[in-house]
Amino acid sequence: MSQLNRRIFLSRSVRGAAVAGLIFHTHSLRAQQARKSGGLEPYTNAVAVGNKGVIYVADHVLKTIYRLGEGNKLEVVYKGSQKYRTPLFRVFAMAQDGAGNLFLCDTGTMDVWRLSPDGKLKPLTGAKIARGRGPVPADQDFDAEAAYAGKFDKPMGIVIEPDGNLVIADLGLNAIFRLSPEGGEPREIARVPAPHGITLDHDGTLVVVSQGKDQLLRVSPKGEVTPIVQGALAPKNNPHYVAVDKAGYIVSDNYASAIWRVTPDGQVSPIAQGTPLDKPVGLALEADGNILVADPWAKKLFRVSPQGQVNTVVSFATPSD
Repeated sequence: MSQLNRRIFLSRSVRGAAVAGLIFHTHSLRAQQARKSGGLEPYTNAVAVGNKGVIYVADHVLKTIYRLGEGNKLEVVYKGSQKYRTPLFRVFAMAQDGAGNLFLCDTGTMDVWRLSPDGKLKPLTGAKIARGRGPVPADQDFDAEAAYAGKFDKPMGIVIEPDGNLVIADLGLNAIFRLSPEGGEPREIARVPAPHGITLDHDGTLVVVSQGKDQLLRVSPKGEVTPIVQGALAPKNNPHYVAVDKAGYIVSDNYASAIWRVTPDGQVSPIAQGTPLDKPVGLALEADGNILVADPWAKKLFRVSPQGQVNTVVSFATPSD
C-alpha cells in the first residue's frame, strides 16, 4: 500500500479507527498501569500452539517471548528492549509454520516479524527508521538507532494458510491482509470494522472477531464479509480472539471475563465465565480440544476444557530485577 493510498484509506476509516483506538487504548492503559515504581509487572496477553504442541506465550510489557518447556517451565525465546519502536515491542498474536518459523504481530513497530528456529528475527514489511512515526509516549524511551516501522498500523491477529501465506487482521487499518511469509507488500483481502482475532474455518474461509457492530464475521475467499453473529456476542463485552473446533467457534472476551462458545448458526453461550478468569485475551486451541487462555490481569496462562473446567498452566511473577 503506497503512502498516498494509505492516507486515503485512513481518511475513509475515521469512524472505525476511532473504535479501534478506544479498544487499543484499553491495552495501553493497562500496560501503563503495570509499570509500577521499582519495576514492571507481567502482561502476558498472547498464546500460540506451535509444532508438536509446543506452547508459546508473549508478554508485551516485559517484551518477552516464552516457550513452555518440560514441567511447564518458562524458557525465554526472545527478550526485547523497553525502548519505543524496537523489535517485538508490543506483541499481540503469534503463529508458527511447519518449518518452525514463529510469526509475530507487533503493534509497537507496526509490522509482522519472523523469528526463525535459529533465533534470527526479520521484519516482513518495514525497515529501520530515523525517528518514530507519530509522537513517542511520555513514559517511553526512543532508540533512533534501533527503531522500526512497517506498513501495517495495529496488526492484532494472524493465521497461516495451507499454502504458507499469512493472513493479518489490522485493527487500525480496518482491514484483512494477505502477506508472503518472505515479506513484501501486504495485499488487502477485505475491509472489516476494527478486526482483532482471526482464524481459518474448516472450509478455508476466514473467521474474524470484530470490534464493530457485528462481532463475529466470516470472510470468503472473494473478500465477502457476512456475520456469523449479528450484533454483540453479549452485553458489555469486548471480544478478542477466536479459535475453531468441531462444535463451532471459541471466543475470548476480557470485559465479560468469559470464553464463549458460538455455534455455526450464531448461538452464544459461556464455556467458562468469571473467577478464576479475570480479563482473558489470548486464545489457542490444543490438539486434544483444550483451550489455552492468556489472562494478563490474572497473570496466568489457563487451560480450559471443552466442558468449562479451568486449570492454571503457569503463573507469571513480577521480575525481581
